[in-house]
Amino acid sequence: MIEMNNNKKSLLVKKIFLISFVAILLLVLINYIRGPREIIHLENRTAYQMPSFNLKDYFNGTYQENLENAFSDQAFLSERLKKYFLITKNEIFYFLTNLNKTKDYKLVTKDLYSYNNDDYLLYRKWDINEEALERIENFFNQVLVENKYLYFINSDASLDFNNINNDYYDSLIKYFKNFKTSYLNVDSFDTYKNYFYKTDHHWNYQGSYQGYKDIIKMIKGEEEVLKPIKEVELKYNIYGSKALGAQFYFYKEKFKAYDFSIPSHKTYVNGEEKEYGKQKLYLEDKVNTDSDYNLTYGEFYGYDSSEIIYDFENESEDNLLIIGYSETNAINELIASHFNKTFVLDPRYVADNLNLNDYIKENNIKNLLFMGSANSILQSVILKMEV
Repeated sequence: MIEMNNNKKSLLVKKIFLISFVAILLLVLINYIRGPREIIHLENRTAYQMPSFNLKDYFNGTYQENLENAFSDQAFLSERLKKYFLITKNEIFYFLTNLNKTKDYKLVTKDLYSYNNDDYLLYRKWDINEEALERIENFFNQVLVENKYLYFINSDASLDFNNINNDYYDSLIKYFKNFKTSYLNVDSFDTYKNYFYKTDHHWNYQGSYQGYKDIIKMIKGEEEVLKPIKEVELKYNIYGSKALGAQFYFYKEKFKAYDFSIPSHKTYVNGEEKEYGKQKLYLEDKVNTDSDYNLTYGEFYGYDSSEIIYDFENESEDNLLIIGYSETNAINELIASHFNKTFVLDPRYVADNLNLNDYIKENNIKNLLFMGSANSILQSVILKMEV
C-alpha cells in the first residue's frame, strides 16, 4: 500500500513537472514569435532583455538578477496581469483618503501620503543630502562652460504643505555658487495640484509650461516665449509612477496637454534622426489605441534617452546643453526653439567614458542648464560622466 502511494506521488510529481516544462516551452515560443518587449508602459521604462551569460556576472549574482528581471518583463501577459492587479486597489485608496477628515498628511501606503483629504499621492518632504550635493558641486566646479544655470522644480519632495517656504531651495543653491538659479514657485497645495499629476511624480502640462517660461526668463531675460495654440484633453487616462509604487490604480485622471506651433527643426535621438515622443500623434488622435489605455508621461513626451539633439538652425543664437532627468522631456523642444543647437543628456544613461568638457568643446556649447526636483537632482549618478 505504501509503495502504491509512493508510485502515485511520483507519477503526480512527474505530471506537474511535465506540465510546467510544457508551459515554459509555450511561453518561450510565444515570446519568440512575438519578439522581445521593448517598453514597460506601466512603469515608464525600457524592458529588461535576456542577458548574455558570462562567468563573472554569474558568480557575482548579476546574471541571475538580470535573468529574473528579464523573465518578469518578457513573460506572456505579464504587463496585463500587473495592470489588473493594480486596478483592484482603486477602492482601497478611495476608502483610505476619506477616513479621518482632517487637514494634514495621512499615510496611504509605504512612503506615500494624502493631504487635506485629497486624492493626490504625495511624498513627504525629503532631507537635504549634503554628501550628494558636495559631490555634485565638485563635479560642476570642474565643468568648463561660459554660462551655468540651475532650475529647481519645487514639488512635494521639497515642500511641507503645512508650512510652505523655500528653505529647501535656499539650502540647495549654496552648492551652486557659480550658477544663475531659478525655481518653480509653489506657494500652496492648490498651486501644487495645478502643476502636478495625481498619480505621477512628474509635473503636468501646466507645471512644465511654467517651468519653460521661468527658464527662458532666467537665461534670455524678457524674450517672448511660445504660447499654446490650445489646451487638449485626450481620451486617455494617465497612470503614473506613484500609482505603481502604491500598487493600486485609483481615480481616473484625464491626460491633458498644450498644443504648440513649434518652428521647423531636426531632432536626433541617440544619433538617429527621428521624432522624440508621440505628442503630435496623440494630439492629432492618430494613435490606434483603445480609449481605456493608460497613457504615461514617457509615452507622450518621450522615454528617457542618453542623448537628444535639437537643431533649429538659429545661427545667430548660442548652443545649449541641458543636463537633467525625465522632467526635462516635456519642455526640451520648447527651450531648444530659443537656441541654435540644444544637446540634452540624461546622466543615468550616458556612456561611462563621456568626458563632459570634451563634449562641450566639440559642440561649441556656451550655456549649461542643470534642472530637476528634489527626488531627481540629488541622484549622484551624474558623477558617471567625466570632466
